[in-house]
Amino acid sequence: MTSGKTMRLVVGLLCLLLLWTCGGGGSSAPRTVLEGVVLDGPLVGAKVCLDRNRSGVCEDAEPSTITGPNGRFALPVDPSWLQDGPPAPLLAEVGLDALDESTGQSVRNTLGLPLRMTGPARSPAVLSPITTLLDLPALVGAPHPDLDTVQVPALLAGSGLSSTRADYADPRSDMSEAARAQAQWTGVVLAAMLAQAQQRLRTEAAEVFALDARGLPGRSAEQVVAALRSTESVDGERAAQAQTRLLGALAAIPVVASHEALARRALQTVPPERALAIWRQGLLDANALGSTPRTLQWLRLADDSERLRVGWYRSISGSWTADASRASGGAQGMHVLYEVPADGAAATARFRAISAPSASLRQVGEGWQLTWQAGDLLHAQAVTLLEKSLADLPFELVPGQADVPGHFSITARMHWLRHQALTRQYLLDDVATFFTSLAQLRSSPRTCYEGVCWSITQAPSGPLPEQAGRMRFVTTSGNGSLPLGEGRFVDEEVAGVPVLRMTAIPVAVQNRSPFWLAKDGRLRVFADVAGQLWTGHHMPAGLVWYSPPLLGRQALQDLLAAAAYPVFSF
Repeated sequence: MTSGKTMRLVVGLLCLLLLWTCGGGGSSAPRTVLEGVVLDGPLVGAKVCLDRNRSGVCEDAEPSTITGPNGRFALPVDPSWLQDGPPAPLLAEVGLDALDESTGQSVRNTLGLPLRMTGPARSPAVLSPITTLLDLPALVGAPHPDLDTVQVPALLAGSGLSSTRADYADPRSDMSEAARAQAQWTGVVLAAMLAQAQQRLRTEAAEVFALDARGLPGRSAEQVVAALRSTESVDGERAAQAQTRLLGALAAIPVVASHEALARRALQTVPPERALAIWRQGLLDANALGSTPRTLQWLRLADDSERLRVGWYRSISGSWTADASRASGGAQGMHVLYEVPADGAAATARFRAISAPSASLRQVGEGWQLTWQAGDLLHAQAVTLLEKSLADLPFELVPGQADVPGHFSITARMHWLRHQALTRQYLLDDVATFFTSLAQLRSSPRTCYEGVCWSITQAPSGPLPEQAGRMRFVTTSGNGSLPLGEGRFVDEEVAGVPVLRMTAIPVAVQNRSPFWLAKDGRLRVFADVAGQLWTGHHMPAGLVWYSPPLLGRQALQDLLAAAAYPVFSF
C-alpha cells in the first residue's frame, strides 16, 4: 500500500510535469514555475504555497506543492500573480511528519513542534527561519509601530546570528565554511524560536489562533524580533549559551489574547478631515492611569490655532487637576538643533538652532508636519495619525487596568503618531535634574538616575564613531552594583551648542530604564543651553519612530466609566 508521504510526493511531481496549479483550479494557461528549497534543514514533505492573501495559511484556492529530496520544490503559478503590485510571499507549512534530512529524523523528533516559514516569491527561492525574519516587514506591511524602525540584519548580528538569504544546506553555495556553520546554527536557533512562538500563540491566545491561524507566521516572527531587541550577545558566549539566552528572552515576552486580537486588526491612516477633529478633541496617553495618583497626559491642538499643547493631569479628591509639576512643551519649551542640507551656496551642510515655547501642527497636503519656528527659522517633522478599532476588546489593553471589567464600545479607537525626521536633528525637550552642565556630567565619578548608574571611563578623542568615548553602566543594587555593559558617546558642537551624543547604549540598560531607551533609533543626547543641562534625542534624517499608544475621546470615556474613575472634561 502506498504511504501518504509517497502519495504527496507523487502529487507534487505530477503538478510540475503538467504545469498544473494544485489547489488553484484547472486552468491550462501558461505557468511560471517557482523553484526553491525549504530549510532548516533541508525539509522533505513540507507544504509550500503562494500565500496570495497573505493570511499565513495555505488555503485550498492557492497553488501549492510538497517538497521532495533535498527540500526542493517546484511550484507552478499564474505569472500575473507575480506582477500585480508586490508579489505575495511563499509560505512553507512544516508538519511533524516532515523529514529533516540534516538529521535523518522527523520534525516530531527534532523540533517537536510544527512550523510555518515564509520567503519572497522568486526563483530560486529559499524559505528558512532566517528569510522569515528578514522578510517580516514586507509580510506584515507598513505602517507598523513595532517594525518600521527595525533593522533585522543588525538585530541578528547583535546576537551573533547570520542574516544570509543563501541556501546554506547546499555545499555548492558561495559561502565560506565559517559563514555556512554560522548560518546552519542560526537556522536551528531561529527555527526553535519561531516554533515555540507559534505554539505559545496557539495555546495562550487560543481564542485568536487555535481555530484561525491567519497571521501566525508574521506574528510569531514579530515576537522573535522582540526577543532579539531585548538581548544581545555576551563576550565569550558559547553557542549553547546563546541559544539558551535567546529562548529565555522569547519566553519572557508575555502572550495575552486581547493584545493578539488587537495586533491582528488593521492599522489605518486617519483621513485629514477627521484627523483635525481628533487633534482638536485631544489624544490621551493613559499608560500612567494605574499609578498613584492616577495620571493622564493630554495632547491636543489649541482652539482655532496650530499650537500643540501638552498637559498632565492627576486624579485628586475625585476630580482631574492640572499637574504643574510635570514638564511639558508649553511650560519649559524646547530647543531644536537641525541640519540644513548643503546647496549651491554652501559646500557642506549647516546646523541651525531654534528655541520655541511649543511645537505647532500643520496640515501639508494629505499629511501633517510637527513644526518649530523662531523668526524666519523653521524646522519640521512629518507626522501621520494612525488608528485601530478597539470595539469589543477588553479594558485590560490599557496598562494597569487588567482588573477593570467590560469592553470598549464600537466607536472607541486607539491611535499612534508616526514621526519621520526630514533632516538630521537634535530635539532637546527636558532639563536634566542631576547636573547643570556637561562639565559636571563628564567629571562626575558616578551618576545615578532611574535605577541606572553610569561613569565615563574613557573620554572621546574626536567626533567620529571610531573616536567615541566609553561609559560604563551598572545597577543601583544595594548589595553591590551589577554590570550592565558599556556605552559609547562622542562630543560635538552643533550650531554653537556643546553636545554629548550617545552612539551606543547597552540593551540591558535600555531594558531597565525608559530614560535610556533607544530601540527605535533615537539615542540620548545632553547639551549646554542657556546655563542648564538639557537632554533629549538625536534623530538621523529619515528615521521613523512612533508615539506610545494613545486613546481617543470615546475610548477614554469608556474606560473611566467602567473603572468608576472621575470624569475627564475635554
